[in-house]
Amino acid sequence: MVMILISPSFLNVNGVFARSDANTRKSAIDFLENFYELRANAIVNDSKIPEFIKCYSKQSKLLKSHEISRVYFYRNWITTFNGQFVRVDSHINVIGNNFKFIDNKAYLKVYEWMVVKWKEGTKKRNSVLVTDLKNLKSLEKRTGNKFLKENLSFGIKELEREINNPPVNIVSGMGVVHSVVLVKDKNSWKILKDSYDEGPDLTKFPDFKSDSHDLAATENSKLFELPVKSSLKNIGEYYPQAEYNANETLDYADECVDHSAEGGIYSDYYNLNYVDFNPPHVDSFVEKEKLNGVNYKGGGGDCANYVSQCIFAGGERMIKNEWYYDNNGTGLSGPVYNPDLNGLYWMKDDKSSASWTSVRYLINFITNYNRGYPSENPEDAISRDIVYQKNYGHVMIVYRNTGNGILVNGHNNDRYHWPYSYGIYYNVIWMYHSYPLIENGNDHLFYPANFPVVRIVDGGN
Repeated sequence: MVMILISPSFLNVNGVFARSDANTRKSAIDFLENFYELRANAIVNDSKIPEFIKCYSKQSKLLKSHEISRVYFYRNWITTFNGQFVRVDSHINVIGNNFKFIDNKAYLKVYEWMVVKWKEGTKKRNSVLVTDLKNLKSLEKRTGNKFLKENLSFGIKELEREINNPPVNIVSGMGVVHSVVLVKDKNSWKILKDSYDEGPDLTKFPDFKSDSHDLAATENSKLFELPVKSSLKNIGEYYPQAEYNANETLDYADECVDHSAEGGIYSDYYNLNYVDFNPPHVDSFVEKEKLNGVNYKGGGGDCANYVSQCIFAGGERMIKNEWYYDNNGTGLSGPVYNPDLNGLYWMKDDKSSASWTSVRYLINFITNYNRGYPSENPEDAISRDIVYQKNYGHVMIVYRNTGNGILVNGHNNDRYHWPYSYGIYYNVIWMYHSYPLIENGNDHLFYPANFPVVRIVDGGN
């Protein structure tokens, strides 16, 4: 009789192998952490290129060639900002329970936080300042838009101040979600696939396919109300006058985006008193609530939601049925929050206008209500302005203008003080420092919500 011994640490059930699950997971993550750090260091150090290339499977020829090209892309990219890399590091975290080990392969979804330390030169700055100031002063003289004229005077002084007081050393951060497949090769891990998209100005792997949903599909859902067509496009005098504060905007922008030198999960920094519209979070909510009649079709991204939060924190007033977010008093700081529902409770009855969460409607609201002025010159942007894709696919907050380019904060991809190569694809909204409210002074039209910042990194649920 032949006895077959089955070790409890190595089972084959429906093709799924569990070889000391904890050890398998740990070894895969340890391998990936080392790999991404080598990959990041290679941008600065040539000696790291062959080290991280060795981590790829022989079947990953396209991935290898793409990654080598990526190294040189970044080196050229930083020169467009008249910059020089000092150090590039990478930190990763597995997203949720996204780890499977099947048929000798490991499937993971990880969040990478890349930290870039760099410094700028001064060669380009003076010529940019002279040209930009000349253009803006010319516009100030000839424009018939009184709101623009008033705010250009303020903006010109701010642009001059920012460019004449540049940061010496800059620390920037960017988050990227990777879908990774590892394969065992002679008892060591190798990269078989790494699918990611760093954003329209950077790189993405050729076979990348987004798992996000079109935000347009959500605009008739329970969580959204389309903005009413405004009859206030030509607002008259200030009744009353309101102000938009750059410092308060940027404080919030920094606080509510990943900015750790050691990495982390991006959503740990989000303000939990607002719905996170990134697909992984919203889709998990849908799974829990689909039997309760919630008509939500998935997330399209959190970029406009984040920008709306930032400018609201800076003093932009909400207007009911036009631009607003309403959690009906049931947020994490609300009186009826239920902690047993794992932070999803407040999503059940939250409402917001499409202009709060959709780039196109947000830009329309800002321009229709004379809260800002659209321009095709992002290089003229100053801190607290907004840059957005011309096809309304993305929007971000301008952290500052360095004279060699702009630094931005944004969600998906999450960016912190990141140099942005806007090229021909972006416009800017020069946000007015002071702006008019409703012409007839009906203050009841304003929805004065004031949600405190609650984040997981601070111990929030």
